[in-house]
Amino acid sequence: MRINNIIVTFWFNKVIDIKNKIHCFENELSEYFHGISSIGVSADISPEYPRLTAISDGGHTKLNVSMINLQIATNFDAEFNSDYDKCFDYIKQRVLKTYDLLTQKLNIKVLYGAILVLCEVDDKNPMNLIKTNLLSKKLDGDYCESGVKIVEIIDNKYYKNLSFNTTKQVTINKQFDSSQREIIFPLISLTDAVVEKFGIAISYEINDKYLFDSKKHYSLNLENLKSMLDIAEKDVSKEIMKTINK
Repeated sequence: MRINNIIVTFWFNKVIDIKNKIHCFENELSEYFHGISSIGVSADISPEYPRLTAISDGGHTKLNVSMINLQIATNFDAEFNSDYDKCFDYIKQRVLKTYDLLTQKLNIKVLYGAILVLCEVDDKNPMNLIKTNLLSKKLDGDYCESGVKIVEIIDNKYYKNLSFNTTKQVTINKQFDSSQREIIFPLISLTDAVVEKFGIAISYEINDKYLFDSKKHYSLNLENLKSMLDIAEKDVSKEIMKTINK
């Protein structure tokens, strides 16, 4: 199993002047992002739309800051995506530093957060693997796609969302007419395609929205953030493949 992406999001009450805090972001996160861009948007654009954005030197990590959330998204390449310890060490450094910036330097109360990990497993027959190992009722029939989603409450604190879906990588070999200016995918037959590989796409998320929804005046504290990061690392490193292989 390899980790393709880890995306961490912090949600907070609307900060109207978030763009005015650009210098604080630049100063505190200069180790990870050299230069943060302010995006010019009108005041009536959705508060979820990024106002500040930055990309790491290598291009692997992107920072987006809107009026109501902050997101750090990292794409892991072949050098790291099978080394779970390195992946989580990398993301933990940046997430904890950013949380400190929001809560201590900018006095922004983080309401809740989410850690999303997108993984992939190669398998020659992913449909059969899901039918055999992930479904309690066995399916009889000629199926070609399947998905399983599980939502669990952890320690009466967190939601853990885990989904498995069959996936395939396809290469199109169709010859296009020189006058054709666009490719319309619904009109391309799979007779012109070669399946390069099959697999299972895995989406894992842990968040403290459960506490936010059930505990009055709740906000994400450092202890719970570290707890969610540790649970995510343990699940991705040791538990997900056990679930697939049962």
